Amino acid sequence: MIIRRFAIILALAALLSVPPAFAAETKSATKLLGTFGNWKAYSYGDKSDEVCYMTLATHFPVNKKFKREASFLMITHRPAENSKNVVSYVSGYNFKPTSEVKVDIGKKDFDLFTEKDTAWSRDSSTDHALAMAIRDGSSVKITGTPAAKGTSPISDTLNLKGAPAAYAAISKACGYPSDTPVKPSKAAPKKQPKSKH
Repeated sequence: MIIRRFAIILALAALLSVPPAFAAETKSATKLLGTFGNWKAYSYGDKSDEVCYMTLATHFPVNKKFKREASFLMITHRPAENSKNVVSYVSGYNFKPTSEVKVDIGKKDFDLFTEKDTAWSRDSSTDHALAMAIRDGSSVKITGTPAAKGTSPISDTLNLKGAPAAYAAISKACGYPSDTPVKPSKAAPKKQPKSKH
């Protein structure tokens, strides 16, 4: 989870042109692979630990009743860790503790677990199925429940234009075929937040 959050911080920093405080720890700067429709594709690191990711940023109208930052939908590859198609969604607000996020793409739907402002899939097979749905879909609806009291569930509908080209770019940059999954690694499964109940 820490590794994935590190990737998200780098992505947001690249988008906002604000270098992270720990930028000196990286061996190379973040490289823009290209802009594809509504997506931007990036890579960073050297050949031994390269990370490639695509991100769709959405900025929402100002709402006096509910403060919200921009959201980021991402797909990340990490070949050094035999990791492909890691999907995450940074909502721009904190989710209700232990709540789930529902993702609908065409006739497919997925349930993600949440941690603060980020939603994740539970395993690599779900990651792969969700990444392929994002790559091949035209739009996605993401519904989450904010932690703020008195706030109803929020549904974000995002236009996925450019996803196939962005996905091809990050897959090529990290040396992955753009249409096949990697074998699951023997690494420990993703940690999920423990319920306080």
